[in-house]
Amino acid sequence: MEVIFNTTPAAEAKERGAGGDNGRRQLALDAGSLARLGLVSRLQAGLAAMDGMCSLLEHHFCIPYFSYSPVLLFSEPSAKQQLAHTDAAPVSLVGSGAPRVLGGLLAVQDNTQLRTWPGVQLTPAVGAGGTGAGETVDKARGRGKRTGRRAKTFEPVVENEATCAATEEDCFVLHVPVGCCVVFRGDAVHAGAGNPSSEPHWRMHVYFLSEGFTEFDMLKDTTLISW
Repeated sequence: MEVIFNTTPAAEAKERGAGGDNGRRQLALDAGSLARLGLVSRLQAGLAAMDGMCSLLEHHFCIPYFSYSPVLLFSEPSAKQQLAHTDAAPVSLVGSGAPRVLGGLLAVQDNTQLRTWPGVQLTPAVGAGGTGAGETVDKARGRGKRTGRRAKTFEPVVENEATCAATEEDCFVLHVPVGCCVVFRGDAVHAGAGNPSSEPHWRMHVYFLSEGFTEFDMLKDTTLISW
């Protein structure tokens, strides 16, 4: 299984090896992997559910979508929560209209959680040479609705890092029931929850991409958030 980042950036976690970041890893769900796993029928049902989401997304956004790069996410006992990040790097991949990149998290086990920052997403206003300005948009959050818009520029530290105008304390923990899939924009700030239990935890992740998307190599990176 491939090591993915948890409390350290992805590149550093991979350099450390299989135990590189408190036991958070992922397994690509290709035909070979499915054939080697004992829970093939359940995983295939999850893949079918993800494919079915494409029809709902097409109905909602009025453009065709396809699922891409499904993986099985694994957290060992005591795994820490992830660093806050967006799935798209750079966030300009998402686009300014109907999102070209969406992420999906499907719960296949109880206690599946996703740390989110509702209403906070990084949308580029200028996209030149990996640097530029962006804005953070406030929507309904928590108990009330903020009527104003708060715009704040961010300067990427490197191509896959950015400073967010929100704070880490604004987090909302989303509980995902088994069999349900939460879909979020590729520029939405989120983080995988930790695993405080004594048992390993599994869930599934997939990208939903709009028809015509070709920048597949760029999906191997994420945009890490600094508060």
